Amino acid sequence: MDESLIPKPFTNHHNYYQSSPSLVYTYQHVFSSSKKSLGFISAIKDRSHILHTTHTPKFLNLNTFTGLWPASNYGEDVIVGVIDSGVWPESESFKDTGMPPKVPKKLKGTCEVGQNFNSSMCNAKLIGVRSARDTRGHGTRTSSIIAGNYVNNSHYFGYASGIANGVSPRARLAIYKVSRDEGSYGSDALAAMDQAVADGVDIISISMSSRANEVPLHRDFLAKASFSALEKGVLVSTSAGNKGSLGNEIIRNGYPWEMVLKNLPLVCDKWLLACDKVLSNILNGIIICHGDRPLAYQIERIARSYSYVLGAIFITYNPISSEIEFMKETPCPRMVITSSDGVALMEYSESTQMPSATMTFFQTITGIKPAPSVVANALRGPSRFPGILKPDVMAPGALVLAAWPSNIKVATDQKQIALHSDYTILSGTSIACPHAAGVAALLKRAHPDWTVGAGQIHPNQALDPGLIYDATHKTVNFLCSMNLEENKILSITRSKKYDCSKSSSDFNYPSFVVLNCHNRTSIGQNFQRIVTHVGEGATTYKGNVTLPEGSTYEKQSYTVSIRSEENNNGEVSFGALTWVEENGNHTVRSPIN
Repeated sequence: MDESLIPKPFTNHHNYYQSSPSLVYTYQHVFSSSKKSLGFISAIKDRSHILHTTHTPKFLNLNTFTGLWPASNYGEDVIVGVIDSGVWPESESFKDTGMPPKVPKKLKGTCEVGQNFNSSMCNAKLIGVRSARDTRGHGTRTSSIIAGNYVNNSHYFGYASGIANGVSPRARLAIYKVSRDEGSYGSDALAAMDQAVADGVDIISISMSSRANEVPLHRDFLAKASFSALEKGVLVSTSAGNKGSLGNEIIRNGYPWEMVLKNLPLVCDKWLLACDKVLSNILNGIIICHGDRPLAYQIERIARSYSYVLGAIFITYNPISSEIEFMKETPCPRMVITSSDGVALMEYSESTQMPSATMTFFQTITGIKPAPSVVANALRGPSRFPGILKPDVMAPGALVLAAWPSNIKVATDQKQIALHSDYTILSGTSIACPHAAGVAALLKRAHPDWTVGAGQIHPNQALDPGLIYDATHKTVNFLCSMNLEENKILSITRSKKYDCSKSSSDFNYPSFVVLNCHNRTSIGQNFQRIVTHVGEGATTYKGNVTLPEGSTYEKQSYTVSIRSEENNNGEVSFGALTWVEENGNHTVRSPIN
């Protein structure tokens, strides 16, 4: 809003709007609108939103001797604003042992008193809290992944035991509760992002997404708030969503309490193999489930038949690491194995007249291949933003141990008694998002002026990448390149002071994306990039190109021209441009999609 239109007793539109008791939120930093006021730009209907670590730091090669951890002093004094369902302050992950006691001066936030939360619960780790008691668990786990302190002997009923800590264990946390038992709404998230920017956070982590599949950019609360936060120098990490080829399902093998089933009959009846019937004729045995029925359906049938089935083994074509959440609804012990292991199991069951099996638990297996890989339930592109990959950053998000409120059950036992744990194991893009935010906090401490990145996260390599692609254009130029109408651009920029004379879709993004959305026989696009050498002394790089199928290129002063031919089967092909340092150790890879 034009501040010149505000009555003189009020210093800005924020104070002016707050004088009205009928308003729920006013937005000073990342959004503003009031339909009946002079200078009104637009109004948007509120929408509901979906909420989307013992071993992951090691998986990311973070260590105490070399690389990004010691170079960034473990993210010390970087402030990460977590917009989620709040926090469980009693968790050991949020203790401030070893934290510098002096809070950074740039913080303008506060520790608000709220329901079941008092100001004494804040400390040198939780330095800013607004309406923060977590009643859902989501915010506790994401916060602990980002910046959880070191916790000895953490585990989930014996699984993944060890020392748990966040990716950036010396970073500070500012917590903003927007997700409640009644739901999660964009207006709440928008208000929290606005407040986080005002509070002086360096990074915002928000594992939420709109329920609408294709909300226009000018009506997307989170996109608009992220735009304004970026303009103010605050990096925003968001999750891509969990609506991939397997929907929202997340399965892990394991069992949440001690149990050994020894030498029980192994049932592999072809009539029951799909496990899609009530299994009342299975007595005191372990059944093998392997069929075309969805796994969730088979699990539900086992749950109905638990009086007859002592154990179940599910054979799946998907790798364990890419499957979905825990099968809490199945009261009997159960395991998930891959199809290759299933072949051996089936051969054994058919080779003897009385096959038997023993099931034991509390085994944690790391190093499973293929890894890293994008899990099946992660939402893919294409992105609604031209030239941007989705997802653009890949981070750990499968089977991750993280903190959990001690009063929220994580499973039920065979007698339907609620089980509780201070830590649980979960999967999803909302787990990957805080990993990205944690690495960003480390890089923010080590290289405060660096801006962009894409691809698979390699924290230590990111510390010394050789070449970087630094953002060279203002985001408003990117909006102009999308041919949005003036009022739509205004609803995003919140100001009439924008200039589209330098319209450009070029963020100096480290990837090259060509989308053939209209089934043309061929399309062409030119890309111009600027790389900055950040190593010591002069060096020389040579470019190696792996072409996507059906494309050609030419390279002139690092201008890449890509032409994509028609693809009748609808498949997306990939390639890469890699700069290789002569007589050096650096390779800089840019995906071509």
